[in-house]
Amino acid sequence: MSDPHGNISMQTADIYICQQCALPIRNAEFAKSGNTDFTCPNCEVCKTDLSERIEVLERTLHTMLVDVVKRLYRYQHGGNEPTDKFLQMLDSELQRKNPAEDTIEEIKKGVLSTDQNERLRNIMRSEKMLSEFSHRSRGRRYIAHSPTILRHWAALRRKLRKELDNSHDKESVLKNIEKDRYRLNLERLSKLVGDNPICISRDPQYYEKRMVSPRETRADHLRNPDHVKELITQTQKMNPKIKGDDLKGILRFAGNACFITQSDEVIEFRERKTKHLCKYLIQDQILIVVDDLQSLKQSANHPGGMPLSELVSIHPRRPASGKVILHLADGRYLPNCVDLDELTILSQRIEEEASP
Repeated sequence: MSDPHGNISMQTADIYICQQCALPIRNAEFAKSGNTDFTCPNCEVCKTDLSERIEVLERTLHTMLVDVVKRLYRYQHGGNEPTDKFLQMLDSELQRKNPAEDTIEEIKKGVLSTDQNERLRNIMRSEKMLSEFSHRSRGRRYIAHSPTILRHWAALRRKLRKELDNSHDKESVLKNIEKDRYRLNLERLSKLVGDNPICISRDPQYYEKRMVSPRETRADHLRNPDHVKELITQTQKMNPKIKGDDLKGILRFAGNACFITQSDEVIEFRERKTKHLCKYLIQDQILIVVDDLQSLKQSANHPGGMPLSELVSIHPRRPASGKVILHLADGRYLPNCVDLDELTILSQRIEEEASP
C-alpha cells in the first residue's frame, strides 16, 4: 500500500472510502481535485435518488423469503398452513439486522481520520470487509434488509441502463463494467452477495420424463441445437467441456459450474417471477438457470428428503449476455437471498419456539 518511506503509492492515490457504504471506491477525478477528505462524496452506489427503489427491493426480497418459508412449512407438514404465531415470529426473525453492517459502521467511524497511516489501514479494513461480507453476514436471509447489498443492487440497474444508452453492443456491457475492480461491477456484487453452491440432478432419465410443454421434454429444451452448437465451441478449452448434444455432457458441465464460488467468475441472482436461481459465468458469458424450489410445490414429504434441484436451461454467450444485461437493468432479476438449508433450520427453530 505504501513505499519504504511511507508515501502512498500511485496505485492507491485515487482510492477513497465511501462515507455511506464504507467500501473502497476508485475515483480518479476526485483525486485530481486535491480534496484531502478521504471519502467519496459522489459514490454512485449511495446517491439519494435510489431510496424509493431500495425500499421496493427490500419489500420484494422480504416477501420472497416469507413465501419460501411458507412453502417449506407446507412441504414438511402435509400441505398444512403455518400458524399466525409462526408467521409473526418469522417476520420478526427476517427483520433482524445483518451482522456485517455492524463492522461497516465501525469502519465509517474511522473514515474521517486525518492521519495518513490510519487512512491506509481503513482502506485495508474496507477491502477485507468487501472480501468477507458474506461470511460475516452469517446467512443469506440477511441480504433482504442489508443497506449495503440493496444500495449496490439498485445502483447496478442505474449504471447498466446508462451503459446501455451509450452502447451499440449490448453483449459487451457486462464485460466492460467488470473491468474496473473498485467501481460498481459484477465482481464486487458477487463478493457482497456471495455464492450459493448447489447440487442439481444429473440423471438424464429425469429430464427425459419431465414435460415442459405438451410436445417438449426438459431434455429436448436442454438439447436446443442452436444453443448446444455454441456451447460446444465456447467450452472447448474448459474442463469439463461439452462435446455434443449428449445430455450427460450438458448436465456435467452445468452441474460443475453450479459449484463455482470465485467472486470474479460468477454472479448469482433470482428471476423475479419464477424465482429460478440464475448463475451467470462472468468471463465465459454463460447463463445457467436452476429450479431449486421445484420440490416445494409438493404438498407432502418425499421419501428420503428433498429432491435435487432441476436444471432449467443453459444459454451460451451470444443470446445470454445481451438478454441478461437488459433483464438486470429492467429489474427482472433480484439478489439471491434464499438458501433452502438455512431457511429449513430457521423454520424448524421457529416452530419449536412457537409450540405451546
